Amino acid sequence: MGLDVGLRYNNRKAIAVICGLLARFPLLVIGSLPFIFSSSTSVEVLILFLSFYYLFGSIAGPAWNSWMKDLVPEKSLGAYFSKRTRYTQTLNVIFSLIVALLLDYVKQNYPQYQLTAYGIMFLVGELLVLPVLSFYQMLLSRSLM
Repeated sequence: MGLDVGLRYNNRKAIAVICGLLARFPLLVIGSLPFIFSSSTSVEVLILFLSFYYLFGSIAGPAWNSWMKDLVPEKSLGAYFSKRTRYTQTLNVIFSLIVALLLDYVKQNYPQYQLTAYGIMFLVGELLVLPVLSFYQMLLSRSLM
Protein backbone atom coordinates (compact mmCIF):
# COMPACT_ATOMS: atom_id res chain seq x y z
CA MET A 1 0.00 0.00 0.00
CA GLY A 2 2.82 2.42 0.87
CA LEU A 3 4.47 1.73 -2.47
CA ASP A 4 1.23 2.48 -4.34
CA VAL A 5 0.82 5.81 -2.54
CA GLY A 6 4.47 6.66 -3.19
CA LEU A 7 4.19 5.92 -6.90
CA ARG A 8 0.93 7.82 -7.24
CA TYR A 9 1.99 11.05 -5.49
CA ASN A 10 5.78 10.91 -6.04
CA ASN A 11 6.58 13.05 -2.97
CA ARG A 12 8.22 10.69 -0.49
CA LYS A 13 9.02 13.46 1.97
CA ALA A 14 5.42 14.69 2.25
CA ILE A 15 4.05 11.14 2.40
CA ALA A 16 6.49 10.16 5.17
CA VAL A 17 5.83 13.29 7.21
CA ILE A 18 2.03 13.43 6.83
CA CYS A 19 1.45 9.70 7.35
CA GLY A 20 3.98 9.66 10.20
CA LEU A 21 2.01 12.39 11.93
CA LEU A 22 -1.31 10.69 11.23
CA ALA A 23 0.04 7.46 12.72
CA ARG A 24 0.74 9.21 16.04
CA PHE A 25 -2.80 10.43 16.72
CA PRO A 26 -4.40 6.99 17.18
CA LEU A 27 -1.87 6.29 19.94
CA LEU A 28 -3.08 9.36 21.83
CA VAL A 29 -6.62 8.00 21.62
CA ILE A 30 -5.42 4.54 22.71
CA GLY A 31 -3.72 6.07 25.73
CA SER A 32 -6.97 7.82 26.63
CA LEU A 33 -9.19 4.73 26.29
CA PRO A 34 -9.06 3.61 29.94
CA PHE A 35 -10.18 7.08 30.99
CA ILE A 36 -13.00 7.36 28.42
CA PHE A 37 -14.57 3.91 27.95
CA SER A 38 -15.44 0.94 30.10
CA SER A 39 -13.08 -2.04 29.93
CA SER A 40 -15.42 -4.05 27.69
CA THR A 41 -15.85 -1.25 25.15
CA SER A 42 -12.22 -0.25 24.99
CA VAL A 43 -11.03 -3.52 23.38
CA GLU A 44 -13.03 -2.95 20.20
CA VAL A 45 -12.02 0.70 20.06
CA LEU A 46 -8.40 -0.27 20.74
CA ILE A 47 -8.40 -2.60 17.73
CA LEU A 48 -9.96 0.10 15.55
CA PHE A 49 -7.36 2.72 16.45
CA LEU A 50 -4.47 0.26 16.21
CA SER A 51 -5.67 -0.47 12.68
CA PHE A 52 -5.37 3.23 11.81
CA TYR A 53 -1.95 3.40 13.46
CA TYR A 54 -0.64 0.47 11.42
CA LEU A 55 -2.32 1.70 8.23
CA PHE A 56 -0.59 5.08 8.32
CA GLY A 57 2.66 3.53 9.58
CA SER A 58 2.69 1.09 6.67
CA ILE A 59 2.42 4.01 4.27
CA ALA A 60 4.98 6.22 6.05
CA GLY A 61 7.63 3.50 6.47
CA PRO A 62 8.43 2.76 2.81
CA ALA A 63 8.29 6.46 1.94
CA TRP A 64 10.71 7.25 4.77
CA ASN A 65 13.11 4.46 3.75
CA SER A 66 13.09 5.64 0.15
CA TRP A 67 13.58 9.25 1.21
CA MET A 68 16.53 8.30 3.44
CA LYS A 69 18.05 6.33 0.56
CA ASP A 70 18.07 9.58 -1.43
CA LEU A 71 19.65 11.55 1.44
CA VAL A 72 22.32 9.09 2.58
CA PRO A 73 25.26 8.54 0.20
CA GLU A 74 25.28 5.12 -1.49
CA LYS A 75 28.57 4.11 0.17
CA SER A 76 27.17 4.84 3.65
CA LEU A 77 23.72 3.23 3.32
CA GLY A 78 24.64 -0.04 5.03
CA ALA A 79 26.50 1.66 7.87
CA TYR A 80 23.74 4.24 8.33
CA PHE A 81 20.86 1.76 8.50
CA SER A 82 22.94 -0.62 10.64
CA LYS A 83 23.69 2.10 13.18
CA ARG A 84 20.11 3.35 13.12
CA THR A 85 18.74 -0.15 13.69
CA ARG A 86 21.24 -0.77 16.50
CA TYR A 87 20.23 2.42 18.32
CA THR A 88 16.53 1.81 17.76
CA GLN A 89 16.65 -1.77 19.00
CA THR A 90 18.76 -0.85 22.02
CA LEU A 91 16.21 1.78 23.02
CA ASN A 92 13.36 -0.66 22.33
CA VAL A 93 14.85 -3.26 24.66
CA ILE A 94 15.60 -0.75 27.42
CA PHE A 95 12.17 0.88 27.33
CA SER A 96 10.39 -2.47 26.98
CA LEU A 97 12.13 -3.82 30.08
CA ILE A 98 11.38 -0.67 32.09
CA VAL A 99 7.71 -0.70 31.08
CA ALA A 100 7.40 -4.46 31.71
CA LEU A 101 8.85 -4.07 35.21
CA LEU A 102 6.54 -1.15 35.97
CA LEU A 103 3.49 -3.02 34.69
CA ASP A 104 4.42 -6.10 36.73
CA TYR A 105 4.74 -3.90 39.79
CA VAL A 106 1.31 -2.40 39.18
CA LYS A 107 -0.18 -5.85 38.54
CA GLN A 108 1.19 -7.25 41.81
CA ASN A 109 0.52 -4.25 44.06
CA TYR A 110 -2.38 -2.36 42.43
CA PRO A 111 -4.27 -4.76 40.13
CA GLN A 112 -7.28 -2.44 39.92
CA TYR A 113 -5.11 0.12 38.09
CA GLN A 114 -3.76 -2.14 35.32
CA LEU A 115 -5.78 -0.54 32.51
CA THR A 116 -4.92 2.90 33.79
CA ALA A 117 -1.22 1.95 33.81
CA TYR A 118 -1.43 0.85 30.17
CA GLY A 119 -3.12 4.12 29.25
CA ILE A 120 -0.46 6.12 31.05
CA MET A 121 2.22 4.05 29.30
CA PHE A 122 0.84 5.04 25.87
CA LEU A 123 0.45 8.69 26.85
CA VAL A 124 4.01 8.91 28.23
CA GLY A 125 5.27 7.25 25.04
CA GLU A 126 3.53 9.91 23.01
CA LEU A 127 5.01 12.66 25.18
CA LEU A 128 8.47 11.25 24.50
CA VAL A 129 7.75 11.47 20.76
CA LEU A 130 6.75 15.16 20.83
CA PRO A 131 10.23 16.33 19.75
CA VAL A 132 9.96 14.03 16.73
CA LEU A 133 6.56 15.49 15.88
CA SER A 134 7.93 19.03 15.95
CA PHE A 135 10.77 17.86 13.69
CA TYR A 136 8.18 16.35 11.30
CA GLN A 137 6.30 19.64 11.27
CA MET A 138 9.51 21.52 10.39
CA LEU A 139 10.22 19.07 7.54
CA LEU A 140 6.70 19.39 6.20
CA SER A 141 6.78 23.20 6.25
CA ARG A 142 10.09 23.14 4.34
CA SER A 143 8.69 20.73 1.75
CA LEU A 144 5.70 23.00 1.07
CA MET A 145 7.91 26.03 0.37
